[in-house]
Amino acid sequence: MLRRIRQFLLPLGVVAIGVAIAAWFVASRPRAVPQPPEEKVWPVSVVEVERVDVQPEIVVYGEVRAVREAELRAEVAGRLVSLSPEFKDGNLIIAGTELALIDPVDYENRLAEQRAERARTAAQLAELRRELEWEQRLEENAERQVELAERALARLEKLAADGRESRKVRDDGEAALAVSEQTLMQRGQTITRLRTRIDEQEAAYDKAQATLASAERELAKTRIVAPFTGHATDVRLALGQRLAVGERLARLLSASELEVRFEIPEGAFARLSGAADTLIGRSATVTWHLGGESREFPAVLARVGAEIDPSVGGIALFATLDEHAVERGLRAGAFVEVRIPDVVYRDVFRLPAKAVAENGEVYALVDERLAAVEVEVVRDLGDAVLVRGALDASHPVVARTFAGIGPGLRARPL
Repeated sequence: MLRRIRQFLLPLGVVAIGVAIAAWFVASRPRAVPQPPEEKVWPVSVVEVERVDVQPEIVVYGEVRAVREAELRAEVAGRLVSLSPEFKDGNLIIAGTELALIDPVDYENRLAEQRAERARTAAQLAELRRELEWEQRLEENAERQVELAERALARLEKLAADGRESRKVRDDGEAALAVSEQTLMQRGQTITRLRTRIDEQEAAYDKAQATLASAERELAKTRIVAPFTGHATDVRLALGQRLAVGERLARLLSASELEVRFEIPEGAFARLSGAADTLIGRSATVTWHLGGESREFPAVLARVGAEIDPSVGGIALFATLDEHAVERGLRAGAFVEVRIPDVVYRDVFRLPAKAVAENGEVYALVDERLAAVEVEVVRDLGDAVLVRGALDASHPVVARTFAGIGPGLRARPL
């Protein structure tokens, strides 16, 4: 009996112990206690703000050009008989240097012929003038003979009236007066013809003189001379080459007078031209980048372009460089950077461009929370902007806005 009771109670005890152990595990398991949600803290990049006066720079690009440029062309035809060894691309040519010589023989012969022609016309003119001088003297003599014949005729008429001279003697006196008058008229006619011939000869002399001057100029044009000091370029010559009138020989670019042509936006032109100081005469800085090296040259705004290209929309400006730019290697055709001081913006804040939201607000960090401040953008500098607004120097500004940013957000600076 007891054996049966033990056999019955043993499984019950095991089951009871298992239930007790399970109950203990259930009772002792960890329980999750709900916690209240925490407010998100946004990490933001901030910049300090300060009210300052800023004078930005206008940065544009342009090309260096020679202020003066000359095209050297053959003004007379002929064969090239002399060529200066200095007349090569890139060489510095001094003003007045003879660069080339066209065969002058034909032009020298033509000049000699014109000098002889002028001498011949001058001799004929001198002969006619001497002949006119003699004819004028003969005319004076003929005038005196007429006066004498008139007085003699008057005496004969008086004597004939008194009956002391015959009619025949009176007629002879009239005939002598007529001959004297005819001689005087012939002298006058000869003088008139001589004066006409002298006028014609003077015209011929003037023509010979002009032709001689033309021959002298043509002879001078056989010498191709540098009109000013500059660098030669595009030289295309060979000794013995036959040149035609107007054929291009080379170009000469002024060595000491360089300028930069560049264009600025219309808005920048309006600011500069409307400033208190005039646009012309403003200083500028020209930078020539040579690989890893940069050379700076001072420049002065000299003039405004005559036309505005509507396809580009910019305003052309010209800035002159000083003579030392050439000494430092700068040449026409160089592509350079030009920096011009802009107008001064007073009492502004300089902020990163991405600090301003699309609605024109920036966010200041005030007591670990963001506060929206409305600002006015007065100048866009590309990666930065100049603004005016009620910003406090003690409250930094978020440097870069992000999606979801708004006033009241809790934030901490990075």
